[in-house]
Amino acid sequence: MRIVLALIIPLLAVSLLSATQASDEQAIREIQTRWDDAWNRHDVKALAALVADDVRFVNVAGIVLTGRGEFEALQARTHAMQFKESVRTVTGTGIKFLTPDIAVAHVKWGMRGDKDPDGTPRQPRHGVMMQVLMKRDGKWTVVAAQNTNVS
Repeated sequence: MRIVLALIIPLLAVSLLSATQASDEQAIREIQTRWDDAWNRHDVKALAALVADDVRFVNVAGIVLTGRGEFEALQARTHAMQFKESVRTVTGTGIKFLTPDIAVAHVKWGMRGDKDPDGTPRQPRHGVMMQVLMKRDGKWTVVAAQNTNVS
């Protein structure tokens, strides 16, 4: 009986961990879907709600934003002109768990319809955003990110 229990208990623990990680991975992928949805509706409040209050975010221009307020303010300015007609689409997401409550996601994206700061239309482009996500109070949030254009 002890041998059977010694074999079954680790298997149950692994099974439970796998189910939890699958659920967490789905939650992180859902953030990417919600990011695209908020971006494409140009809803900067919904976009900002996906990042932590204390987020550190580096955009493709290399601007370091500290906190949700700075992130939201920049998104409001850029979505009023540069990104007003843009459409963003996630094309792939790779996730690596560092701990059960911390993950790194590499999010590949494509974009069309955006403009340079002077209003000149841009060609469609793509990039990758590395996000560090943390599970806080049972909910995943982006705590740090680096966004990069891919040429």
